[in-house]
Amino acid sequence: LTRTGLKQAVALGADLRARYVDTDADSASAVRGSRLLPSEWSAARRLVVARSTLVERTVYTAQGVLSGLYPDSAADECAEVELNGAPHDEWMVLTDVNCARLQQLFGQGLSLAAANRDAAQQQVVEHIDTG
Repeated sequence: LTRTGLKQAVALGADLRARYVDTDADSASAVRGSRLLPSEWSAARRLVVARSTLVERTVYTAQGVLSGLYPDSAADECAEVELNGAPHDEWMVLTDVNCARLQQLFGQGLSLAAANRDAAQQQVVEHIDTG
């Protein structure tokens, strides 16, 4: 995750805090009106679940959002992100494991790349292939 991406995640968490956190509520039962969450992470931890794929950048993004949502608690206790899935289940990551059309396109790309290699590039590929 880039620094910019982490800043954006924290900013998103801050926006969510402004919209959904009742800053005067110290418990879930004290939340008023259109707000959904109490002001402290210790009171909200059973109400908020951050889920992420197994991709490192998405884990950091989820932690950044939580950090913005509960900035006073984030460093100590808010870094609880539930991880879901297996690497081959990642639909947000460009992978051809579950997509025949993407396999076809990747194959075409490899063929075009191979056809347009110069001699030096071909030597590198052959060296890698032979180990």
